[in-house]
Amino acid sequence: MAGNRLFNRTSDSANLAYTKGALVLDMLREEMGDDVFFHLLSVFAKKYMDSWVTFTDFVSLCNEISRRDWMPFFNQWCYGDGHPIYQLVQFTSHLDKDLWKTSVTIRNQGKGVVRCPLILEMNGQKERQFFRVPGGEEKTLIFWTSGQVRNVIIDPEHMAYQGDESEARLKVLSVKETQSGWLNYWKGIVRWEIEKKEESANHISKAIDIFVRAFGPSKGHPAFYFSRGLIYFHTDQLEKANEDLRTFMDRLLELAAELPNGLEELLGTLAYAKVISGDANESQKKLASILRAVTGEDIPLDRNLDGWRKWWNLNRLNFRVNADAKNLCPSGIK
Repeated sequence: MAGNRLFNRTSDSANLAYTKGALVLDMLREEMGDDVFFHLLSVFAKKYMDSWVTFTDFVSLCNEISRRDWMPFFNQWCYGDGHPIYQLVQFTSHLDKDLWKTSVTIRNQGKGVVRCPLILEMNGQKERQFFRVPGGEEKTLIFWTSGQVRNVIIDPEHMAYQGDESEARLKVLSVKETQSGWLNYWKGIVRWEIEKKEESANHISKAIDIFVRAFGPSKGHPAFYFSRGLIYFHTDQLEKANEDLRTFMDRLLELAAELPNGLEELLGTLAYAKVISGDANESQKKLASILRAVTGEDIPLDRNLDGWRKWWNLNRLNFRVNADAKNLCPSGIK
């Protein structure tokens, strides 16, 4: 996505504007600082209330409020191609008189530059710093700390896009979120994709715990149990997999009973978590294939889900995850 232009001479993608547009604004906030950025939004809303606004109007106000020319920034991230690819080359930390001198070398193998945080980890301490490295360049940064730096982490909270697809995907998924349960769910999804399976299950467990504390037992989103159950199944923790995927089925049918439009709204609930995607017909086929893989049987999906509910009532107690569930992806993202 970072390689695609937000504005294109021939066509503009509504989906790209919805996702990349939000990311560009979040990058602008990081570059400006929260105080200036939110002041800008306040002035923008008052100045252009009940009127038409162009992109140039917004850029001009950015320049006026911050007293900086933001057109190079927008040229890069709205009209241009490419993105930074920040990589830690090396670091050293040695005692120099009473302080530790830490040298951190970072390379930007991509294009463009964004302000990116890093964490210096010492024994029992962490120190947060920021850096910028222009595209195609390598820079060595010097930090003075009270203890020896044992580890350096670039972009610890995924606040800047550094080029890695998993980092970018997490930012895209979580940029719309404010609820810590969902943020932990998306972290778990990305951890799975980059082969950190234990961390993946731990993050989704945190998401479930947050929802349970807020809304009561077994009130986590069905996608949480679906994803963690498949992680357990893929890692041969079969009893845990059976429990989670049984809860997934329970929660889906509970939700369907609560939702006025039954199956239609249930599909929307799963689509939000990226477990299924596409139009209504595609989504329904996807759900049917998921149920077939998990249970080994073709589950009827009528509008009120009466057939599915009847089947589940007969088979719930003896439910065991079918071997074909190995063909499913815990992330739900293809």
